[in-house]
Amino acid sequence: LGSLLIDPVEGFEKISGILSSDDFYINEHRILFLAMQEMFLANQEIDTVTLVNKLVENGDRDEGGGLQYITQIAEIVPSARNIKDYAQIVRDKALLRRLIEVSGNISDMAYSEQGKASDLIDVAEQMVFDLAEKRQSNQLRSIKDIIGEVYQSIVRLSESDEPEDG
Repeated sequence: LGSLLIDPVEGFEKISGILSSDDFYINEHRILFLAMQEMFLANQEIDTVTLVNKLVENGDRDEGGGLQYITQIAEIVPSARNIKDYAQIVRDKALLRRLIEVSGNISDMAYSEQGKASDLIDVAEQMVFDLAEKRQSNQLRSIKDIIGEVYQSIVRLSESDEPEDG
């Protein structure tokens, strides 16, 4: 979060596809990330003052920790250079928390002995598969990449279309 406050434009470009708000353990951090993401997508300047203002507008002033907390977050990070590494650490910890949760659910199902063992294994496999799939989905992507893909699709479609005989 501190790196995003230091260099929001480059920061969001570097972490797109790595982080989502759900990856933050502390609710205040989740709220701060969502507010910064909203500001970034609206092409608004992001700094401590504008972020606090956005939190107030969203009704999240108290949940975001206030100006002093946000200033502290910005000052704790020496630079935005390692933002991808920081984002990956947050993402990895989030995956571990989700794995612990899924493991606990699987353990609870096994101890309850409700249903056939083979059915419980199927459910457990699905839960782990869903976790692995979620790891790769619902992430921001660079608009530059999306536009490039759309353009390539349009070119392919225009090259493959043949005029219809009428």
